[in-house]
Amino acid sequence: MVTGTHPRSPVAAPAHAGAVTPARNLATSRPAPARAEPLLSVRGIEVVYDEVILVLRGLSLAVPQGSVVALLGANGAGKSTTLKAISGLLKSENGAVTRGEIVFDGLRVDGTDPDQIVRRGVFQVLEGRRIVADMTVLENLRLGAFTRRDRENVARDLEMVLGYFPRLRERSGLAGYLSGGEQQMLAIGRALMSAPRLLLVDELSLGLMPRMVDLCLDALRKLNREEGLTIVLVEQNTERALDVAQQVCVLASGRSVFIGAAESARRDVDLLHSYTSAAA
Repeated sequence: MVTGTHPRSPVAAPAHAGAVTPARNLATSRPAPARAEPLLSVRGIEVVYDEVILVLRGLSLAVPQGSVVALLGANGAGKSTTLKAISGLLKSENGAVTRGEIVFDGLRVDGTDPDQIVRRGVFQVLEGRRIVADMTVLENLRLGAFTRRDRENVARDLEMVLGYFPRLRERSGLAGYLSGGEQQMLAIGRALMSAPRLLLVDELSLGLMPRMVDLCLDALRKLNREEGLTIVLVEQNTERALDVAQQVCVLASGRSVFIGAAESARRDVDLLHSYTSAAA
């Protein structure tokens, strides 16, 4: 569940007791049992760029294992910054978490190098896809498994990815010749090859045809349901995000203005329109 103190936020449901499970391989795993603590906890963080520009202002967020949480809000609300704070990519943009903490699977990760965060099981699919254009589809996918130690399971996970994105199986040429939607599928597939426990997806639908957006979001829904993959999704298509997510956090000016169940957010039309009408 997502936690917060805004007066419009619904009362948080009690957590379920359960054991903390070790890192897993997507090809062989089943949805993990409920755990007492969230897989990810963002606790009152402030983020500053260039030592002067305050972007996030005391943001708190909790993501249960096996859930999909959508971050919604207008341009400049702090959605992408939130993902980069979690994945450690703020450093590449001269940003830093200056207050609060980020805890993944019981360990603080704020201030940790991005490669170490990937090894712990967190992978971010960046806005704009960022695939390697002069490598083939399979080479891009295998690149995603670079940090893995369980090399014997890579081939099985490759088949798993191609099962969720069958269009990629048909594309044998260079990734740069794929359509935008196929490149997005490849970016998600490459992330899955790292065997993540938490997948961060930034602006999945940006610049894509509606049909390709549907295919990608449907694949994320199936990955959550069938593999138990935990996902934090930034998505400009509010209605489609609410179809996939169980929980929602709406941001405005670096703060949360609504936190609760996706169904509650869907019913609060005025709130969503006021804060996400320019969402991107």
